[in-house]
Amino acid sequence: MLFVPSLENIAAVPFAMTLYNDSEMQQFFKNTKFWLSPNEEWKVIMKKKISNSVYSEPLQEKIMSLMKPMNYEVEMWKKQHKSFFGKEVEQRIRSKFHWKMDGTIDRLKTASFLIQSDVLQVRHRFRLACNYWPKERVISIWEQMSAGLQDFFRNIEMYDVPYSEYPSNINVIEWIRWHTQIGNSNIRENEWFHAYNWDAVSLQGLLPQKLTSEERLQIIEWTLDGNYYDHSCRFCVLLMAADQRIEVLKMNPYFILKSFLLWPGQSLFIEMVNHVKNDLTEINFLNLLYVIMCQKIFPGWEDFDYFDLLREFWSLIPDECKEFLKGFEIYEPISLVLAKGRRALPELKKYFLHIQQH
Repeated sequence: MLFVPSLENIAAVPFAMTLYNDSEMQQFFKNTKFWLSPNEEWKVIMKKKISNSVYSEPLQEKIMSLMKPMNYEVEMWKKQHKSFFGKEVEQRIRSKFHWKMDGTIDRLKTASFLIQSDVLQVRHRFRLACNYWPKERVISIWEQMSAGLQDFFRNIEMYDVPYSEYPSNINVIEWIRWHTQIGNSNIRENEWFHAYNWDAVSLQGLLPQKLTSEERLQIIEWTLDGNYYDHSCRFCVLLMAADQRIEVLKMNPYFILKSFLLWPGQSLFIEMVNHVKNDLTEINFLNLLYVIMCQKIFPGWEDFDYFDLLREFWSLIPDECKEFLKGFEIYEPISLVLAKGRRALPELKKYFLHIQQH
């Protein structure tokens, strides 16, 4: 396991999950881009729900620190699965999420539950199965469909599919070609994975587990070449054995480092930077600083000590690059944080408002 959750984290996650699904909290999340908002109104709502007699103060703080990363996890899951369910993920789906001990969604368990339950229509379950399950296992869902629905899928081609559903239907069509043995499918037993669409959905399924380490490395190269979802990059690293992770990191250091600024990867961010700091461009350093400042420190993320992380990261940036960074507006708030740490927060608010307006 690349990320080993602390006992404190393991204890907090079940409580955080319950509070996250609370109807009042969900209404608040619905009305704001919570993970990018410094608004602390939600803390008032949460503190009313957390009894001091039940939750210790450190546990309360840990639970609240998980709200933003958990909300981001859910929003990214919704975004990456909207071609399966549409833009609206109903409460009945959201409440079925399976969570890992580290506070991230277990995408495979969640998908497998949805595929096997009656929460979704069978056509959606089938499409989801084609992206998460090995082809032999999908047959059980195929056999649950009516003859008319099977005919619909047999006749589907990419030009029949809305553009928004294109990626998720590539694997559906390849499964149909395998199952019916018709058409000019380029899936052969020894290279079936060439035809598949690999993204933040399929990378978390069972399909990559059928590949050799060399084949997994090949699909990772394809993914990193054109798919820059932070989750996709992180999943690429998680797919590989420890001795191959640095090789993956060097394929696209900026996007993979950016993915390590997502919970729970921050504890490994500096270690990863040390492996590739000589491969990063000045713009790479600038963009990573923007992520730390504008997506973590300004909006008040508390799942990690981003002030200390910024200080460590800054110490690894070459002097000539620091001179380059002086020409950007982000340099002044960075200097404030380096000089004052958390005491700089009141002064940082004006920079956050300026960035929001631009």
